[in-house]
Amino acid sequence: METQNNTLEERNSELSLGTKVLLIIGGCWAASSTVGLVMWACGFSLVSSTIWGIVFTIGSLLLSHYKKTEVRFAFAVPFYIAGMSMLCSGIIGWLEFSCVALLSFLAIPTLFLSGTPILKHLAIAQFFWIMPFWFLGASSHDFFRTYHMIIAIIAVALYIITIVKEEGIREVAYLAKELRALRFVLLVLAIGLFIWLDFGFIDHSNGVMSLIMSLILLPLTFLAADRVGLTLSILYLIYALILFYYNAELTLLNKSLILMVNGLTFLLIFYGIKKVSRK
Repeated sequence: METQNNTLEERNSELSLGTKVLLIIGGCWAASSTVGLVMWACGFSLVSSTIWGIVFTIGSLLLSHYKKTEVRFAFAVPFYIAGMSMLCSGIIGWLEFSCVALLSFLAIPTLFLSGTPILKHLAIAQFFWIMPFWFLGASSHDFFRTYHMIIAIIAVALYIITIVKEEGIREVAYLAKELRALRFVLLVLAIGLFIWLDFGFIDHSNGVMSLIMSLILLPLTFLAADRVGLTLSILYLIYALILFYYNAELTLLNKSLILMVNGLTFLLIFYGIKKVSRK
Protein backbone atom coordinates (compact mmCIF):
# COMPACT_ATOMS: atom_id res chain seq x y z
CA MET A 1 0.00 0.00 0.00
CA GLU A 2 2.80 2.40 0.89
CA THR A 3 4.47 1.76 -2.49
CA GLN A 4 1.21 2.47 -4.31
CA ASN A 5 0.71 5.69 -2.35
CA ASN A 6 4.26 6.81 -3.15
CA THR A 7 3.69 6.08 -6.83
CA LEU A 8 0.47 8.11 -6.81
CA GLU A 9 2.24 11.00 -5.08
CA GLU A 10 5.03 10.93 -7.71
CA ARG A 11 2.48 11.00 -10.54
CA ASN A 12 0.56 13.85 -8.94
CA SER A 13 3.79 15.81 -8.47
CA GLU A 14 4.68 15.60 -12.17
CA LEU A 15 4.22 18.84 -14.06
CA SER A 16 3.20 19.39 -17.67
CA LEU A 17 5.70 20.80 -20.14
CA GLY A 18 3.77 24.08 -20.35
CA THR A 19 3.86 24.49 -16.58
CA LYS A 20 7.60 23.81 -16.49
CA VAL A 21 8.23 26.41 -19.21
CA LEU A 22 6.12 29.00 -17.40
CA LEU A 23 7.93 28.30 -14.13
CA ILE A 24 11.33 28.73 -15.81
CA ILE A 25 10.24 31.96 -17.55
CA GLY A 26 8.87 33.37 -14.28
CA GLY A 27 11.98 32.23 -12.44
CA CYS A 28 14.26 33.87 -15.01
CA TRP A 29 12.34 37.14 -14.58
CA ALA A 30 12.73 36.88 -10.79
CA ALA A 31 16.42 35.94 -11.09
CA SER A 32 17.22 38.80 -13.48
CA SER A 33 15.40 41.27 -11.18
CA THR A 34 17.36 39.95 -8.20
CA VAL A 35 20.64 40.26 -10.12
CA GLY A 36 19.82 43.85 -11.02
CA LEU A 37 18.93 44.70 -7.43
CA VAL A 38 22.06 43.04 -6.01
CA MET A 39 24.38 44.68 -8.55
CA TRP A 40 22.78 48.08 -7.92
CA ALA A 41 23.25 47.67 -4.14
CA CYS A 42 26.84 46.36 -4.36
CA GLY A 43 28.00 48.42 -7.32
CA PHE A 44 28.47 47.25 -10.87
CA SER A 45 31.99 45.92 -10.46
CA LEU A 46 33.76 42.80 -11.71
CA VAL A 47 34.47 41.67 -8.14
CA SER A 48 30.83 41.85 -7.01
CA SER A 49 29.69 40.18 -10.23
CA THR A 50 32.06 37.25 -9.66
CA ILE A 51 31.25 36.87 -5.96
CA TRP A 52 27.50 36.99 -6.41
CA GLY A 53 27.77 34.69 -9.40
CA ILE A 54 29.37 32.08 -7.13
CA VAL A 55 26.67 32.65 -4.47
CA PHE A 56 23.84 32.27 -6.99
CA THR A 57 25.39 29.14 -8.53
CA ILE A 58 25.90 27.42 -5.16
CA GLY A 59 22.37 28.41 -4.12
CA SER A 60 20.89 26.94 -7.30
CA LEU A 61 22.73 23.65 -6.74
CA LEU A 62 21.34 23.43 -3.21
CA LEU A 63 17.81 24.23 -4.43
CA SER A 64 18.09 21.53 -7.11
CA HIS A 65 17.97 18.91 -4.31
CA TYR A 66 14.66 20.27 -3.00
CA LYS A 67 11.88 17.68 -3.25
CA LYS A 68 9.22 19.89 -4.85
CA THR A 69 9.51 20.01 -8.63
CA GLU A 70 8.08 23.54 -8.72
CA VAL A 71 11.01 24.86 -6.68
CA ARG A 72 13.58 23.20 -8.93
CA PHE A 73 12.11 24.66 -12.11
CA ALA A 74 11.18 28.08 -10.72
CA PHE A 75 14.38 28.73 -8.74
CA ALA A 76 17.21 26.21 -9.30
CA VAL A 77 17.42 26.48 -13.11
CA PRO A 78 16.86 30.27 -13.46
CA PHE A 79 19.27 31.13 -10.63
CA TYR A 80 21.90 28.78 -12.10
CA ILE A 81 21.64 30.64 -15.42
CA ALA A 82 21.84 33.98 -13.58
CA GLY A 83 24.84 32.82 -11.54
CA MET A 84 26.75 31.62 -14.59
CA SER A 85 25.90 34.85 -16.44
CA MET A 86 27.34 36.90 -13.58
CA LEU A 87 30.44 34.69 -13.47
CA CYS A 88 30.76 35.13 -17.21
CA SER A 89 30.72 38.93 -17.01
CA GLY A 90 33.07 38.92 -14.02
CA ILE A 91 35.67 36.36 -15.09
CA ILE A 92 35.80 37.40 -18.73
CA GLY A 93 35.99 41.05 -17.68
CA TRP A 94 38.97 40.25 -15.50
CA LEU A 95 40.81 38.01 -17.92
CA GLU A 96 39.79 39.73 -21.18
CA PHE A 97 38.41 36.62 -22.91
CA SER A 98 41.60 34.65 -22.24
CA CYS A 99 39.83 32.09 -20.03
CA VAL A 100 36.39 31.52 -21.51
CA ALA A 101 37.15 27.79 -21.36
CA LEU A 102 36.88 28.07 -17.57
CA LEU A 103 33.13 28.67 -17.94
CA SER A 104 32.85 25.37 -19.80
CA PHE A 105 34.70 23.44 -17.12
CA LEU A 106 32.61 25.08 -14.36
CA ALA A 107 29.74 22.97 -15.72
CA ILE A 108 31.48 19.71 -14.75
CA PRO A 109 30.82 20.02 -10.97
CA THR A 110 27.16 20.69 -11.77
CA LEU A 111 26.88 17.27 -13.43
CA PHE A 112 27.78 15.59 -10.14
CA LEU A 113 26.36 18.03 -7.58
CA SER A 114 22.99 18.83 -9.17
CA GLY A 115 19.87 17.09 -7.90
CA THR A 116 17.67 17.57 -10.98
CA PRO A 117 18.12 16.19 -14.53
CA ILE A 118 17.34 19.50 -16.26
CA LEU A 119 20.27 21.19 -14.51
CA LYS A 120 22.54 18.31 -15.53
CA HIS A 121 21.38 18.70 -19.13
CA LEU A 122 21.95 22.44 -18.93
CA ALA A 123 25.49 21.75 -17.69
CA ILE A 124 26.16 19.43 -20.65
CA ALA A 125 24.97 22.17 -23.00
CA GLN A 126 27.09 24.75 -21.16
CA PHE A 127 30.24 22.64 -21.50
CA PHE A 128 29.87 22.01 -25.24
CA TRP A 129 28.15 25.19 -26.46
CA ILE A 130 30.76 27.53 -24.97
CA MET A 131 33.53 25.66 -26.82
CA PRO A 132 33.29 27.84 -29.98
CA PHE A 133 34.16 30.90 -27.85
CA TRP A 134 37.29 29.46 -26.25
CA PHE A 135 39.49 31.41 -28.67
CA LEU A 136 37.23 34.40 -29.14
CA GLY A 137 40.18 36.76 -28.94
CA ALA A 138 42.06 35.05 -31.78
CA SER A 139 43.34 37.63 -34.23
CA SER A 140 43.44 35.28 -37.20
CA HIS A 141 40.16 35.12 -39.10
CA ASP A 142 41.16 31.87 -40.83
CA PHE A 143 42.12 30.25 -37.51
CA PHE A 144 38.74 31.11 -35.98
CA ARG A 145 36.90 29.65 -38.98
CA THR A 146 39.01 26.48 -38.96
CA TYR A 147 38.60 26.12 -35.20
CA HIS A 148 34.79 26.29 -35.50
CA MET A 149 34.83 23.72 -38.27
CA ILE A 150 36.97 21.37 -36.16
CA ILE A 151 34.59 21.73 -33.19
CA ALA A 152 31.61 20.93 -35.45
CA ILE A 153 33.34 17.83 -36.84
CA ILE A 154 34.29 16.71 -33.31
CA ALA A 155 30.64 17.09 -32.25
CA VAL A 156 29.52 14.85 -35.13
CA ALA A 157 32.30 12.36 -34.31
CA LEU A 158 31.15 12.20 -30.68
CA TYR A 159 27.58 11.64 -31.87
CA ILE A 160 28.80 8.70 -33.97
CA ILE A 161 30.62 7.31 -30.91
CA THR A 162 27.34 7.38 -28.94
CA ILE A 163 25.85 5.18 -31.67
CA VAL A 164 28.77 2.75 -32.02
CA LYS A 165 29.28 2.41 -28.26
CA GLU A 166 25.62 2.70 -27.27
CA GLU A 167 25.44 -0.70 -25.58
CA GLY A 168 28.44 0.09 -23.39
CA ILE A 169 27.10 3.56 -22.57
CA ARG A 170 23.71 2.19 -21.54
CA GLU A 171 25.37 -0.25 -19.15
CA VAL A 172 26.52 2.76 -17.10
CA ALA A 173 23.38 4.05 -15.36
CA TYR A 174 24.58 7.66 -15.08
CA LEU A 175 25.59 7.92 -18.76
CA ALA A 176 22.43 6.17 -19.95
CA LYS A 177 20.27 8.86 -18.31
CA GLU A 178 22.15 11.67 -20.05
CA LEU A 179 22.51 10.03 -23.49
CA ARG A 180 19.52 11.76 -25.12
CA ALA A 181 20.54 15.15 -23.76
CA LEU A 182 24.14 14.64 -24.91
CA ARG A 183 23.04 13.75 -28.44
CA PHE A 184 20.73 16.77 -28.61
CA VAL A 185 23.51 19.10 -27.42
CA LEU A 186 26.03 17.70 -29.93
CA LEU A 187 23.58 18.01 -32.84
CA VAL A 188 22.62 21.59 -32.01
CA LEU A 189 26.31 22.48 -31.65
CA ALA A 190 27.27 20.95 -35.02
CA ILE A 191 24.28 22.36 -36.92
CA GLY A 192 24.64 25.79 -35.31
CA LEU A 193 28.33 26.04 -36.20
CA PHE A 194 27.79 25.00 -39.81
CA ILE A 195 24.97 27.52 -40.20
CA TRP A 196 27.27 30.15 -38.69
CA LEU A 197 29.95 29.18 -41.22
CA ASP A 198 27.39 29.58 -44.02
CA PHE A 199 26.61 33.17 -43.08
CA GLY A 200 29.91 34.17 -41.48
CA PHE A 201 32.14 33.49 -44.47
CA ILE A 202 31.57 34.32 -48.13
CA ASP A 203 33.37 31.25 -49.45
CA HIS A 204 30.99 28.94 -47.55
CA SER A 205 27.76 30.75 -48.37
CA ASN A 206 26.66 28.41 -51.18
CA GLY A 207 25.38 25.88 -48.65
CA VAL A 208 27.37 22.91 -49.99
CA MET A 209 28.95 22.16 -46.60
CA SER A 210 25.59 22.24 -44.83
CA LEU A 211 24.05 20.08 -47.55
CA ILE A 212 26.75 17.43 -47.14
CA MET A 213 26.54 17.56 -43.34
CA SER A 214 22.73 17.30 -43.32
CA LEU A 215 22.93 14.21 -45.54
CA ILE A 216 25.39 12.71 -43.05
CA LEU A 217 23.30 13.56 -39.98
CA LEU A 218 20.04 12.26 -41.45
CA PRO A 219 21.02 8.55 -41.55
CA LEU A 220 22.95 8.87 -38.28
CA THR A 221 19.94 10.15 -36.33
CA PHE A 222 17.74 7.52 -38.01
CA LEU A 223 20.20 4.78 -37.04
CA ALA A 224 20.29 6.07 -33.46
CA ALA A 225 16.46 6.10 -33.31
CA ASP A 226 16.80 9.72 -32.18
CA ARG A 227 13.43 11.31 -32.97
CA VAL A 228 14.37 14.83 -31.92
CA GLY A 229 17.67 14.54 -33.77
CA LEU A 230 15.95 13.21 -36.88
CA THR A 231 13.54 16.16 -36.84
CA LEU A 232 16.45 18.59 -36.49
CA SER A 233 18.30 16.86 -39.34
CA ILE A 234 15.27 17.09 -41.64
CA LEU A 235 14.85 20.81 -40.87
CA TYR A 236 18.57 21.31 -41.42
CA LEU A 237 18.37 19.49 -44.77
CA ILE A 238 15.48 21.72 -45.87
CA TYR A 239 17.50 24.80 -44.89
CA ALA A 240 20.59 23.52 -46.75
CA LEU A 241 18.60 22.74 -49.91
CA ILE A 242 17.00 26.20 -49.91
CA LEU A 243 20.36 27.90 -49.34
CA PHE A 244 22.04 25.85 -52.06
CA TYR A 245 19.18 26.42 -54.50
CA TYR A 246 19.20 30.22 -54.19
CA ASN A 247 22.99 30.64 -54.09
CA ALA A 248 23.97 28.16 -56.78
CA GLU A 249 25.30 29.88 -59.89
CA LEU A 250 23.10 27.85 -62.23
CA THR A 251 20.30 28.57 -64.64
CA LEU A 252 16.72 28.11 -63.50
CA LEU A 253 16.42 25.03 -65.76
CA ASN A 254 19.45 23.34 -64.19
CA LYS A 255 18.19 24.14 -60.69
CA SER A 256 14.84 22.57 -61.54
CA LEU A 257 16.55 19.44 -62.89
CA ILE A 258 18.62 19.14 -59.72
CA LEU A 259 15.47 19.37 -57.60
CA MET A 260 13.77 16.69 -59.72
CA VAL A 261 16.75 14.34 -59.39
CA ASN A 262 16.91 14.92 -55.63
CA GLY A 263 13.19 14.25 -55.29
CA LEU A 264 13.41 10.99 -57.26
CA THR A 265 16.47 9.93 -55.26
CA PHE A 266 14.73 10.44 -51.92
CA LEU A 267 11.62 8.61 -53.16
CA LEU A 268 13.76 5.63 -54.20
CA ILE A 269 15.54 5.67 -50.83
CA PHE A 270 12.18 5.81 -49.02
CA TYR A 271 10.71 2.85 -50.92
CA GLY A 272 13.98 0.93 -50.54
CA ILE A 273 13.93 1.36 -46.76
CA LYS A 274 10.25 0.43 -46.66
CA LYS A 275 10.87 -2.75 -48.66
CA VAL A 276 13.82 -3.78 -46.48
CA SER A 277 11.87 -3.13 -43.25
CA ARG A 278 9.05 -5.41 -44.43
CA LYS A 279 11.48 -8.30 -44.81
